[in-house]
Amino acid sequence: MGKSTGDIKKYRIATIGSHTALQILKGAKEEGFETICICNKGTESVYKHYGVADEIIVIDDYQHFFQIESDLMKKNAIVIPHGSFVSYIGHERVKEIKAMHYGTKAILEWESDRTKERKWLTSAGLRLPKIFKTPEEINGAVIVKFHGALGGMGYFIANTPEEFYEQIKVYKGHKDYVIQEYIVGVPVYTHYFYSPLNDELEIMSFDKRYESNADSIGRIAARDQLAAKI
Repeated sequence: MGKSTGDIKKYRIATIGSHTALQILKGAKEEGFETICICNKGTESVYKHYGVADEIIVIDDYQHFFQIESDLMKKNAIVIPHGSFVSYIGHERVKEIKAMHYGTKAILEWESDRTKERKWLTSAGLRLPKIFKTPEEINGAVIVKFHGALGGMGYFIANTPEEFYEQIKVYKGHKDYVIQEYIVGVPVYTHYFYSPLNDELEIMSFDKRYESNADSIGRIAARDQLAAKI
């Protein structure tokens, strides 16, 4: 089905600022849409620098998103969700969005829960690292991941139950985590788009996502990895 330039001009693409926003807004502009970036005060320079947003709406906190929602509705903006909506707004509050929203809002609940994410992957037939139900089961290198966006900031490696309990002290109050077998692999991040209109899956590109406190483990000397039992 061909694009109608007239139809595209009726709508704008909007999302909240994050690294993912750069890709979303760049893609939208390439398709002919005008774009809106909603970002926290002090972070707008990134989007100005890359020129991906036709309009930048600055708010004091992402929790104030709903204060500018009526403005988005007047501009016929379609909100494109991504993982940062979970971190900054919360998947429960996302359900309250009244502006046009791409996709099902319930998907962010799965995005915020590593147990549900795993269910997705296993149902697709993928092989996954082993999950340890309790710290006492740890008998080798494991990586501990927290649910939601905190996971990117809160990875840590442990080799024994004792190491786990020592390191978890730093994350007092955070009880939602998974203990996963640590496997050195390829940190590849796939960009894809599935269209339910024509039942087509399109692979756009790949990149690497580095978490300094996790990925650096695979780059230390082999001697040191053996000493750490990794």
